[in-house]
Amino acid sequence: MNGKKFMKQAGFTLIELMFVVVIVGLLLVIGVPSYNTLRSNNCLTTNTNRLVASLQYARSEAAKRNSAVSLRPRAVGGARNWRNGFEIITDEIDADGNGTCTGIEDHDNNITNPTTGTAPGTCDTDGILKIIELGCGDPNPARGLQVTNNVVAAAAANPRFSYRSSGRLQQGSVGGTFNICMANYNGAGRGRQVRISAIGRPQTDPVDTNTLGIAVCP
Repeated sequence: MNGKKFMKQAGFTLIELMFVVVIVGLLLVIGVPSYNTLRSNNCLTTNTNRLVASLQYARSEAAKRNSAVSLRPRAVGGARNWRNGFEIITDEIDADGNGTCTGIEDHDNNITNPTTGTAPGTCDTDGILKIIELGCGDPNPARGLQVTNNVVAAAAANPRFSYRSSGRLQQGSVGGTFNICMANYNGAGRGRQVRISAIGRPQTDPVDTNTLGIAVCP
């Protein structure tokens, strides 16, 4: 061999490579569905908690301000939809009688009202206290997070879910229930239902997605 020594090169045989490919494939088959389930469940829990906290905030603000406070679905792309989140709104009241709503009377924080376009100081009929965003999935309305209310349709002319100053629901919101689910994440206990009691307190229950009345989820 002309005095030359050849080094033996280490490597994988075809059988070993095929074995590795099979193992990786099995891990993907097991892991991807589990990840999607965890992600969907986290999305439902996070957004349900946001909704409940917002309802509690609206109820307490109504009692504190002695004025009606409402949740209104946010408009994204021109159309209002509960899945986009909501604006917590109330009428601005000229408490000191000076003809303007300023300071704590101005819920828009001295900026032009983004909904009505009215100038700072104007006593708006829908002053925005807080804006809450929902969602953690596909922005397509036919996929991802789905939210509906059984008594206040987002497509209504003036949709709002309202509390009276007593902390109870206004007429038109009584019996209201928010239904929440994730498209393509279906089955028993995989939906959430937020029911508002007779005295205005929100309560959460896991439910079968087939009972929610949201066409895209079941």
